[in-house]
Amino acid sequence: MSEGEVVKSEPDIELESRRAKVISLYSKGQSQAEIAAKLGVNQSTVSRDLYEIRKQSRKTVEEHVVKDALFEYYRWAAAVDEVTKKAWEIAEDEKASQKSRIEALAFLMSCYNKRLEAMVGGPASGYDAQHHVEDIWAHRRVYMKKKYRGPYVYKE
Repeated sequence: MSEGEVVKSEPDIELESRRAKVISLYSKGQSQAEIAAKLGVNQSTVSRDLYEIRKQSRKTVEEHVVKDALFEYYRWAAAVDEVTKKAWEIAEDEKASQKSRIEALAFLMSCYNKRLEAMVGGPASGYDAQHHVEDIWAHRRVYMKKKYRGPYVYKE
């Protein structure tokens, strides 16, 4: 066994297996009662399993969205840095034509404006990173405030 590897107990494996069956049957349109009958468990067990599956899937999606959005923003910013360096080389190159130097400076201004819009948002910004991260957290807060019937049954 390697370092950091988690060994799952028999009940954990059985639980994961049952939940995999529950979500498979549920995705085929079967009711909680039908799933319970097929698996030989109580309907409340299926309800709890679906609740936990929803909770885990929401957490997983949030983590991926946040991580992916932040990574893509970082990648975009790194690319803009490289383009900015090249544009400054052109703008400062005394051998370049006056027209090329002015175009490079105009391009640099455009890059800086886009970066500013991405950081703080703006009317034309499709890259408002701060806004998107705030939206994710707002959706999470709304979800946490929703009412539940009993400890495991989700009320929509």
